[in-house]
Amino acid sequence: ATSAVCDAAILAGVQRVVFSSSAFAQGYSHAASGPQAYAPKYLPIDEAHGALPHETYGLSKLVGEQVLETAARTAKSVSFVSLRFTNIVKRELFNSSLPWKAPGSDAPMTLMTWGYTHEDDVIDAHVSAATKATAAAPGTHEAYIIAAPDTRFAEPTLDLLDSMLGLKGIPLRG
Repeated sequence: ATSAVCDAAILAGVQRVVFSSSAFAQGYSHAASGPQAYAPKYLPIDEAHGALPHETYGLSKLVGEQVLETAARTAKSVSFVSLRFTNIVKRELFNSSLPWKAPGSDAPMTLMTWGYTHEDDVIDAHVSAATKATAAAPGTHEAYIIAAPDTRFAEPTLDLLDSMLGLKGIPLRG
């Protein structure tokens, strides 16, 4: 389906195609521990981190991104943008649902539940991806992570990462 959309967009002469991807393409997983649990190469995760999907949903989103990457090689007048969203929090739930109670060792939470994106930021990201010339040059594909600058918890992120996931040894950037 993504390739059909790309083909139709190219034939119609559009200047930009925007694809709603997912943080699952990066490697987010529903597993809180074990071999399928997501352990990033470094923190914070950024676009240069690379995509390492752990589940089929993430793989399907990465394949969609790769379809856009492939289309960009030949459609030199069209630019392609993928938006990798973390969990979307609807505006009517935002103030009543955050912050969450910090996870404990008795009830660990997968890393993918920590991040979020406000519904309004999802809308803004799509508009910006579609309209800003700098989002992607013609004949290229760019992927962007869309996430809030904090987590769902009030506690300091690095402390939680270490106590819950043992990630303190992961290199920090920025």
